[in-house]
Amino acid sequence: MTALTVSGVTVSFDGTPAVDDVSLSVEPGEVLGILGPSGSGKSTLLRSIAGLESLDAGEIGWLGENITAVPVHKRGFALMFQDGQLFPHRSVAQNIAYPLRIAGTPSRARVTELLALVGLAGFGDRRVTDLSGGEQQRVALARSLAAEPRLLLLDEPLSSLDRELRERLAGDLRRILGETGTTAIFVTHDQDEAFAVSDRVAVMVGGVLRQTGTPADVWRRPASAEIARFLGYTTVLEGEAARVVRPMARGAVALRPAAVVVSAGGPVAATVVRSTPAVDGSRVRLAVPGIGEVDGIASAQHPVSAGDTVTVRFDDDAIADLP
Repeated sequence: MTALTVSGVTVSFDGTPAVDDVSLSVEPGEVLGILGPSGSGKSTLLRSIAGLESLDAGEIGWLGENITAVPVHKRGFALMFQDGQLFPHRSVAQNIAYPLRIAGTPSRARVTELLALVGLAGFGDRRVTDLSGGEQQRVALARSLAAEPRLLLLDEPLSSLDRELRERLAGDLRRILGETGTTAIFVTHDQDEAFAVSDRVAVMVGGVLRQTGTPADVWRRPASAEIARFLGYTTVLEGEAARVVRPMARGAVALRPAAVVVSAGGPVAATVVRSTPAVDGSRVRLAVPGIGEVDGIASAQHPVSAGDTVTVRFDDDAIADLP
């Protein structure tokens, strides 16, 4: 049986819909990523599922039961936010044990188990204020999992960390949710995080759910040019221009900068409009006959300058088909 169902949910503020007629479902043990730009309504949707926002329309269901009117504290859901919201006056172990104490089931063994699960074995007696940002988020995750919630709701839990740490913790988060079999919704504006953590991804834009699918499906086949641009595709080509890049294209294609690569002996000539140095070479703007100006890349082995005539090849892994 489906774990969570969201049916026609609408939430408005001052008469303006922040979430507009959204329907989705989450299966038991599944991690659904809700991905979208700032202001897309993804966090409002999460808060609505938690019971923290009143619905203008629609229903929230759990295992076939309508829980729209069930209070927050009776839903059996846990929330983890961007800042972790830890208790600074409590130790690591006391923070993790807090939901167990509230439930009347304090267990030192459970706290020790959770510390090991999140990679903080032996940290129980430390003050949370002595931990790094990444360590604090691990404590917050352990606390969220302590009472074995029916659904874990994560609202941008990694966004306050630097990129290298976010990437590492995204992998750890995926492992931990898998090992515990936790049903979860993971809200983020970062597609790399969403794809790393989630089984499926739901893309929201302007309060509307625009596309749902596996990370691979969303990445390779964005539902619109708008979604493609949000995912980092910088150029959308149609008709004959699309077929210059992909001869068998039946519709529009979207290109990431890595799709157009300056390469000796490439099949297509181009003129360098602009070249910006990067760590691994150059980011270039190219004028390509039959296409126009597009973003591309040049490796350190192929230094280029504005005005140069070069040849390029197209990397299919950085090209997506659009409807």
